[in-house]
Amino acid sequence: MIRLLASPAHRLAALGLLLLAVTVGALAIQVPGADTVGAAPQSNAFIGVVAVGLAVYLLAVRLVLRERLPRAALWTILGIAVLLRAALLPALPFLSTDIYRYVWDGQVQAAGINPYRYIPADPALERLRDPAVYPLINRKDYARTIYPPAAQLVFAAVGQVSHSVTGMKLAMLGFEALGMLAMLAVLRGAGLPSARILIYAWNPLALWSFARDGHVDAVAIGLLGIALLARTRRRYGLAGALLGAATLVKVLPVAVAPAFVRGGRLWRPMLAGVAVIAVLYLPYLAAGPNVFGFAGGYGAEEGYDTGVGYWLLAGLGHLGLSPRACCGPTWSAPD
Repeated sequence: MIRLLASPAHRLAALGLLLLAVTVGALAIQVPGADTVGAAPQSNAFIGVVAVGLAVYLLAVRLVLRERLPRAALWTILGIAVLLRAALLPALPFLSTDIYRYVWDGQVQAAGINPYRYIPADPALERLRDPAVYPLINRKDYARTIYPPAAQLVFAAVGQVSHSVTGMKLAMLGFEALGMLAMLAVLRGAGLPSARILIYAWNPLALWSFARDGHVDAVAIGLLGIALLARTRRRYGLAGALLGAATLVKVLPVAVAPAFVRGGRLWRPMLAGVAVIAVLYLPYLAAGPNVFGFAGGYGAEEGYDTGVGYWLLAGLGHLGLSPRACCGPTWSAPD
């Protein structure tokens, strides 16, 4: 056994199976169907088990960065990644309820209604309410959707074929898989080991956020991955267009914009990105100023103006190491 584990490939497989066991163990702690882990001891146990999974993940990252692995190790990495997501996929979301809004927005658009026009509780949408999704929508009594047009187009496409949370999760995992395939191509093009895809594929944050909660960031990751691949192949216009689309899923991808213009022509990706953003907004402009949804009130509600909404700042605040505004007890899952 010791000799077997002396092989980097076998150590990698052992770490993968251990991460899978830890993930399933964390699932077993949470009460099935509940939107919280449970009482404080149960919650602490869950956090402890997830922390063990994080430690296993970091050991695996260290392994792929330091050791020379055979090509077959990539199949081990991808196989474990699929098993991890398959374990989390059937479970109901509980770290975030945002996916219910995604499904709702898809249903609204399937009915031919602009999702920015009404809040979910508006009487005009009463006929669309169902017992599985509507009661679990967050902010349904006062907030229009906050999600930009690229995300809305995905919700609309899924809404044409499925009105279920599982259907939406599968769509998110599809985009994530697309992103990983693009990342593999980028790694190969850069002459780096394909095994480094593990850094993303086994990341516990991605696992719980996308396979368990179906978070829309997976769409941005898929688009951003393809955009980076286009950039490495000097397809500047396509890269800029894809980055623009990713930005209209979540604004954060714009942070990597400098990578798209370094050593290339600035105007082409910029014009393509701006054009895509304008075109994606066109189908929703009938909503007028409401086309920006709840974006205006979201920052204040989540505590981003005081710092409470940033976990790191809030944690430092509890230690007396950041401004007093960050020290409040408020906690909520980020979108």
